Amino acid sequence: MRRRLRIVLVALVPVVLAACTYRGDLETPFVQKFAWFSLLNGDDLRETCGAAAGASPDDRYRFIYNARYTKHVRVYDLTVQPDGAGTLLSRVQLPQNLSRVVIDSPGDLLSPWSWNSATTALTAQEVGQLTTALANSGFGQEPPVGRWLDSRAYYWIAVACVGGRMVFNAWSYPSERYDKISFPSVLARFDRTGIAMPPPQKVDASGRLRARGGLSSSEFAGVDFEVEVGANGLVGQR
Repeated sequence: MRRRLRIVLVALVPVVLAACTYRGDLETPFVQKFAWFSLLNGDDLRETCGAAAGASPDDRYRFIYNARYTKHVRVYDLTVQPDGAGTLLSRVQLPQNLSRVVIDSPGDLLSPWSWNSATTALTAQEVGQLTTALANSGFGQEPPVGRWLDSRAYYWIAVACVGGRMVFNAWSYPSERYDKISFPSVLARFDRTGIAMPPPQKVDASGRLRARGGLSSSEFAGVDFEVEVGANGLVGQR
């Protein structure tokens, strides 16, 4: 019965990735699995960006570092106030294997979705350092449209509402574009979680193909997926 339940949970992963809209509640159980695509796309930022009534007057940025999804994920949310100062929320998730969750108790069920979090107040000068590094990394340039970002590999996504306009970009490793980015080192300076940011590593393509079987791979079991980059956001997942 337990194995059958595990298989059902694993089978549902690619279906629910795009099923729900992220509302800023990442620490809530199951939100990560049911709204991850929405978080990556910045859907919550898009809803209040622009001249719509009730739109936030603050610029807001999100940075996501996928360092093999089952191994290491970082999510940074930066809110910039009208005076230029800001607040950076840093969240890190360490190694896990979501396909092995067995419903024995609430503790067993919820623990794989826990995050290490820290909040840092940034001065206007520090915010400027980060946004300048982001701009120098090509944030305002055309993203790699049509590129599929693999959960079993390494990539950065940045999405923001700046001056009432949505901006999106992505950098996958290895690539010339990735080699030119400088904002990760600035984020690392302001990150107070105390958890080091792992450097990217080249993932063997044949190894990723072998992991396609889901439960047959101990490293990537059941949580391998890809998202497709569009002109100003994600346009697909598989």
